[in-house]
Amino acid sequence: MCIITQPSMKTKAFYYTGLLLLIICGCTSTSYKQQSISAEQTVQVDFNQTSNTLYISDITSSVQNISLKLPKEQFIGEAGQAFIDNSNIFILDRKQKKIFCFNDKGTLLYLLDKRGEGPEEYIDINHFWIRQDYIYIADNKSLKINIYTFDGQYVQTIKHGKISSDIVMDTDSTLLCFTSYYVHNNPNGLWKMNTEGKLTSNILNNETKYPILSMPWRNFYLHGDHSIGLFSPQENCFYTYRNDSLYADILLDIKQKTARSFPGIATCVDVQEGYFFPIWFIYGKRYLLSVWGYYDKPEAFYLLYSQTDNNLKIFKELSVNTNSTSSIGIPISSNLYNCLVTWTPDKNENSNESTLCIYHLKE
Repeated sequence: MCIITQPSMKTKAFYYTGLLLLIICGCTSTSYKQQSISAEQTVQVDFNQTSNTLYISDITSSVQNISLKLPKEQFIGEAGQAFIDNSNIFILDRKQKKIFCFNDKGTLLYLLDKRGEGPEEYIDINHFWIRQDYIYIADNKSLKINIYTFDGQYVQTIKHGKISSDIVMDTDSTLLCFTSYYVHNNPNGLWKMNTEGKLTSNILNNETKYPILSMPWRNFYLHGDHSIGLFSPQENCFYTYRNDSLYADILLDIKQKTARSFPGIATCVDVQEGYFFPIWFIYGKRYLLSVWGYYDKPEAFYLLYSQTDNNLKIFKELSVNTNSTSSIGIPISSNLYNCLVTWTPDKNENSNESTLCIYHLKE
């Protein structure tokens, strides 16, 4: 795979955040086989039709700020994912490969740091999730999932030997997996495996190669009824997974070129022209906020689609217009429904405090 990493930026310019994050694209090719998609809603997108600024207060009902406090010897290098429940806040530090566990007041409770090549350790954290008081860590470099208690005690390992973009628990004995870019001798698209790491079924086969720029943002998300949602950058489509079936909810029919415009080309460096790619998204009750970049250019486009009146607007900037916080922060993927979660480091680089903001979208 070819890897492109952009440098970090301050939070006031956070709308370029997706361009700062790790971007992965596959590097092989295959035959072209494209299928049409019949979605409940098809949204026509033209990136040439833009407005200037989307104000966060126009789409949110409230903002919650939580100060995350750490001991002097600890700090968060780069928050990349959050898992929040009624009593705990878990933050993944992508730089340090650690998971911090705070209480709901922002006080540190536990720190999970098990980096290494031993059987009870992980090399990398692609993403993590919480289930029944256990932390599941997906390690794409070791091709395994390690399970720990909140205080860092090793429980077990699921060795599966497969590359995935995202994994989520379907049931206590099955895992739902998604591979967004083509990988040779690997299940591609949406597939399932059991807790022994054995492939059990293929649900969405994506064998055509595209120059997918796979964001660190999680592909899976939760709906309000706790059903599992999936965004597939191969189709630019948002799905709902239910009872071993996929249902297409919203298809973005983009006028300009995206990775889907280049079937049979699996590496971004082999594309001889620019194209649009997804950076991050929030699928809420009323709004779908989808942020896109243009390959090789430091700019972002904010697609705001209202599902209640089928109205789409595209903006060139997302800005603060609220008294609750002075800056929006860096968006990070989370498990919260109908919420945008952001993280803001302290302006003092030597500070061990940072702020987590939860923006509740209007319903």
